[in-house]
Amino acid sequence: MELGKIAAGVRNRKTPNDYFPTPYKLAKKLISHVPIKKGDIICDAFAGPAGNQPFFEQYPQSRKGFLQQHLWHELTEGKNAYHCTDQQDWIITNPPFSDLTKVLEYSSWSCRKGFAYIMPNLSLTHKRIKMVQEHGFIITKIISFENPKEWGNLGFPHMFVIFEKQFLKLSQGKYRKLKKLFFTISEPKHFQLKLEGFDES
Repeated sequence: MELGKIAAGVRNRKTPNDYFPTPYKLAKKLISHVPIKKGDIICDAFAGPAGNQPFFEQYPQSRKGFLQQHLWHELTEGKNAYHCTDQQDWIITNPPFSDLTKVLEYSSWSCRKGFAYIMPNLSLTHKRIKMVQEHGFIITKIISFENPKEWGNLGFPHMFVIFEKQFLKLSQGKYRKLKKLFFTISEPKHFQLKLEGFDES
């Protein structure tokens, strides 16, 4: 079956199955690619059930001696991110694939610096890229990896995509956010992640 038909079947099924827990060692490695800075507020907007939150549980506890702030939401735990009006610097997680457009819309207004998501390869459409660019975000890094065996036979590959807010340099070293970036040409860095032999400690 063609990959496009498989992806459409997952997206359009009557009862979407969005629960594909990320292995802890994969989440840890992906987090390391995000340019988190001292004092950044990080949120896992789709953390998963309490006790099995591989991204949230492995956010850096400190950066250069400065305690990091962490937040999390999970619909099944009664904490719906879409009902929250707070902002954060970063969202880093594995989102519900059946609701990806809404996820990107939410991230575009709620994140000050960027967001990073596991995504099916075919989900990075022109329409979605244009939408986030209009809010000032561009793709800066893509990490491809083999599907974890815990996900079973999904039939299509995935990647980890990092979006970052772009800033326009003004006089006297000040910066302001770019309001719109239509069809911004960017050359994201691409990495091939291999988990074999990766140390979970």
